[in-house]
Amino acid sequence: MADTQRTIAELKALLADNCAGEISPQDLRDLVETFDTSAGMYYITTPAVTDLGSPLSPGDYTKVLGTTTAIALKRFTHSNNRLTYTGAATVNVLVQVVTSVRCQFGGREIGMKVAKNGVVVDHSEILRDTGNNTLGAVSTMAMVTLANGDYIEVFTANNDDDKDVTYEKMVVRAVGLPG
Repeated sequence: MADTQRTIAELKALLADNCAGEISPQDLRDLVETFDTSAGMYYITTPAVTDLGSPLSPGDYTKVLGTTTAIALKRFTHSNNRLTYTGAATVNVLVQVVTSVRCQFGGREIGMKVAKNGVVVDHSEILRDTGNNTLGAVSTMAMVTLANGDYIEVFTANNDDDKDVTYEKMVVRAVGLPG
């Protein structure tokens, strides 16, 4: 039988009382599988300009563009700047994003947020004032709950006008926390 990721509630019910010795070796393997960390990570290999012009207005968030490569996938898949959760149990996930971003025009306030299923997570918003064609670091994180098929991405906005940005480097990491 395949090892199965279970919810914490299922494990608590299963392991509540072992006086009768009813916990099987499979139950213990399922416990280990559940507590094996879900994780995914990708990074930009080829930067691309993220168009923040029409039809977007200042402050409108859109997905960061660029070619990405995945590493260290466990219960996640990767495609098109996206990590999709494939685990059986719903998990809380810590998402961390570290970037180097460039705006062609100085004095612009750009924003970055984590998005879950295409909807930005407001508590993850980070703002940065840009210099003229200078490279600057931006980092954010979020805690989200993911069920099978949910996905995370990174979105950006120019809060002042419609000037574009380029995320030269970006690393996105998601780590599941049992619970």
